[in-house]
Amino acid sequence: MSAGKELIWLHLSDIHFHPKTGWRDDHVRRELLDFLQAAFICGSLPRPHLVFCTGDIAFGETSGAPLRQQYEEAASFFDELLNCCGLPRERLFMVPGNHDVNRIEILSDQQDHLIAMADSAVDHVSAINQRFDSGNKDHRSAMERLKEYGQFVQGYRPELHWENYHLYAKQLEVDGWKVGVAGFNSAWSCAGPEDDRHVWLAGQWQFNYMANGLRGADLKIGLIHHPFDWLNVAEHHEAEQRASKDLHFLLHGHTHTAWVRPTDNCVQVAAGATGASTPDQFGINLTRLNRVTGECCIHLYTYQQGWVIAPVAKHAPIGQWHLKSGLQLQRNVTPESVVSIAGPEALPAEAPEPASSKRTLFGRDGLLKLLSHHLREKPALALYGMRGNGKSELIRALHQQEPLASLESLHITVAADTTPGELFRQLLNLLNDHSECPVVPEGSLLEQIRSLQQRYPNSRPACIWIDRAHLLLADKQWKKLELFTLVTALRKAFANWYWIFELRERPEPGSFGADCHLEEVPGLDKLSLSEFLNASAPSGQESEWSYSGQNLKSLYQWLGGGHGQQAHPLATRLLIEVAYGKKQSPWRVYQHLRQELLGKVEEGLLGELYRKVLAPKERDLLQALALYRVGIPHDHADWLEEALSAGGGWQALERRCLLPVDAEGQRFYLHGFISSWICREQLKTAELEEHEDQALPAADTVAARLHLQVGRCWQRQLGNTRRLSSVNIERANEACHHLLNAGATAEMGDWVEHLLRGQAGWSAEKLWGYEIRMHANHAPLQAQVNVLQLLVRLHPRDPKAWSFLGEGQQKISGLVNSQSLQSFEHALELSPENPRNLANLGKALRARGPVGAEEFLRRLAGYRERYPEAINDYVLSIEADCLEATGQTEAASLQRNEQIKTNAKNPVAYNDEASYQLVAKNDPKEALRILELAECNRSSNDHTDAIRGKVLEALGEGHIASELRWKKINAGNLNPVFYADEANYQLEQLKDPEQALNVLRLMEQRGIANAFTQTLRSKAERRR
Repeated sequence: MSAGKELIWLHLSDIHFHPKTGWRDDHVRRELLDFLQAAFICGSLPRPHLVFCTGDIAFGETSGAPLRQQYEEAASFFDELLNCCGLPRERLFMVPGNHDVNRIEILSDQQDHLIAMADSAVDHVSAINQRFDSGNKDHRSAMERLKEYGQFVQGYRPELHWENYHLYAKQLEVDGWKVGVAGFNSAWSCAGPEDDRHVWLAGQWQFNYMANGLRGADLKIGLIHHPFDWLNVAEHHEAEQRASKDLHFLLHGHTHTAWVRPTDNCVQVAAGATGASTPDQFGINLTRLNRVTGECCIHLYTYQQGWVIAPVAKHAPIGQWHLKSGLQLQRNVTPESVVSIAGPEALPAEAPEPASSKRTLFGRDGLLKLLSHHLREKPALALYGMRGNGKSELIRALHQQEPLASLESLHITVAADTTPGELFRQLLNLLNDHSECPVVPEGSLLEQIRSLQQRYPNSRPACIWIDRAHLLLADKQWKKLELFTLVTALRKAFANWYWIFELRERPEPGSFGADCHLEEVPGLDKLSLSEFLNASAPSGQESEWSYSGQNLKSLYQWLGGGHGQQAHPLATRLLIEVAYGKKQSPWRVYQHLRQELLGKVEEGLLGELYRKVLAPKERDLLQALALYRVGIPHDHADWLEEALSAGGGWQALERRCLLPVDAEGQRFYLHGFISSWICREQLKTAELEEHEDQALPAADTVAARLHLQVGRCWQRQLGNTRRLSSVNIERANEACHHLLNAGATAEMGDWVEHLLRGQAGWSAEKLWGYEIRMHANHAPLQAQVNVLQLLVRLHPRDPKAWSFLGEGQQKISGLVNSQSLQSFEHALELSPENPRNLANLGKALRARGPVGAEEFLRRLAGYRERYPEAINDYVLSIEADCLEATGQTEAASLQRNEQIKTNAKNPVAYNDEASYQLVAKNDPKEALRILELAECNRSSNDHTDAIRGKVLEALGEGHIASELRWKKINAGNLNPVFYADEANYQLEQLKDPEQALNVLRLMEQRGIANAFTQTLRSKAERRR
């Protein structure tokens, strides 16, 4: 099948994780992962786009093996499976099965009633559907049996979680097509052996919900645990009809039998079991759907002392069940693009070789001569022009011309935050400087010139190419004056160096010195375009690739010509590669794309090449290469192919002219336009050098996993050497960048401290910039902690970094955490006068109980003498808390009152003292006085108001407390205490369970429900 026309998914079911059968099942699961990995690597199976699990993930609640433990094992297995498939968690979908039910939670009377209703299902089917619509008490009670399953889904695949329903309808884009996945819940009424023909689905409600959620999807796949013949008689026939009308595929499990059943418009596929007790029950399948023709091939596998094909007589004699689905996702397809599935050996055809590939530049001869002439007169060029205009190829060709032909060349890619130190280190080889700690020139321009000439009298002649030089400029001047001074000094000091600055926009005259010639790089004129296309024609097709007259004019305008502009060389190259891949002429490609891509030719051609021409392994590799900030070392080719299971992908990309190489054959370069398109359209991540307001990618994204592989390549290339050379610094810099983006700071070796500590490229300022962007963009907490861990490794004397790190560690692992305590100790040692550091230590020690509280009180006494400025109201409140924890309640009260007398601005002192007076002293009047002082001193907060409500109730003024709470609730306040207190008041004081339930529902709607909410709900429902 042609690349880009297949949609592939892996289907497994009935895994049955359980510790008691782990001795048997773990081995089978491990062999499954090994089998799939080997099949993907050798190409006998393509990697899937999606993974489906149709229930019975767990075995069920048993003594000594709670469901929670079973789901922990499931999470580990799914992580390994997705890693094997090269997929993120977002590509895994699951539904509950009868073994995912906790039978302990089933109410026997309720279950007997459900079974009785199923025996006369026709009379009760409307009532069951109405239950789902209302979400009433009976409905919620029945769903309690899936509580642990819901908790697992909420933690592992939160997008699929819907409490009290455990079903979903989701759409996602897969390789350019909208795929809809309907996750049905057929387990909610299951209890045991009596389930057969008694299962309730609430099918009408569920199918209506799915139809609405999947509206507009190109492909609709339903997942359910039970086959329809397990449903009660009233729902069986209707479910079959709705599936045929609403779905293209229905996948199920439960029967432990693998089978394929094509029905009208809907193919039903049973997976068999991944965890079974007898050989005939095993089964998984992998489906390959031709999205053009609707042809489908389902690969069947079973386990017989290893995972092997599962032949089915007549239908699948070699374990491949071929059928024609009623689906055709792509319409108006030309006949030549329709390809049938012939099995796993059907691989994308290689692009034909052009008749002539020797000449890669067209229409540039005059420009090359002109630039060579300018270089003989001036030692620097600034070449500018829009992205895709062939500047890089032109510069590579210019290196082969005099006066540059015999010179050593150096290609430096700069970023917006490049420092003088980073730039200077890359020039050391040309200066024959091999010292580990070179001195970066400083001072005035004349001082730097003099210093450079004295230190380096024997510099080697060279040509230095500064790529992306536009990032060094802002508002018509250099962003960093010190960098401008260094570059100017280098140019003045070494007359035997030539400089080429590559930019996107025209710089101001004089930006790179008066002796730098500015030149715009145009596109291709009409004649050059014609020559380019004709020279690229496959052998025997020269006439089809020759254009003149109106046809040439149309192509020229479409590729950017006209209105004073010229055709884009990159767009032309992409057009040629798409034509090769689709075995069409450029004119046919143009006719197919000209309307939809008007104005976005390059993006459209690149999308066409990426989705419909490149093989999956080429796309995977291209995604990784798009993340490189500098030239890609040739050493990385084999490592990346191995890590991504993309054997042969590198050579294929080279053949398609997507990976030009430098003159020495050491570095490969992916065009900046292609890199940014891949990052933006496929990886959904930002180029941090150009978009500094963006956060790092989350650690579980495709981009993060690719960053990890690229970072490992740089780290592997670094090896065990720790020598401070410019090459090693670059490798360490890049390894650090990619591992940081992957959230894998723990993988960084000790080279981080040795090679990068103190380097301006990884200054504390830059790392704090990362951290601030992540915090502002609500990045995962663990990712923020990763940055802070790197910060303290490189800058261990930064007390703020230690303080923030400890706070992050507490949020992840709780207050009682030895790592956070250690971080707070470091922060306090480095900055003992900072109250925040002392308070953080106090909170961490207080969380350890009376012993920790005693320790803080002892240490605080010393700080009072040495660092009185570190004692603020917040620290004093923690001191009072510690006094109370050690039994010194009167002393704690005295401490708080001393603060209150001084009009302290910390609400904690007032709140804690008011609570103490209310609870310990049973003196609500004194508590109310304290709270009023807090109001007068503008030291109140939500907690103050919550305590006020309790105090007013104690004083017999519950109605005033209730008004106060409702004022907060109606204003949208999200403090759960107000809701819980009001619900409790309605329940206990006003004896109104219905109103209490209304308050609790508000909590749930606003996402602030907690464990106490459920306790109150149960109490209110019992009293209703």
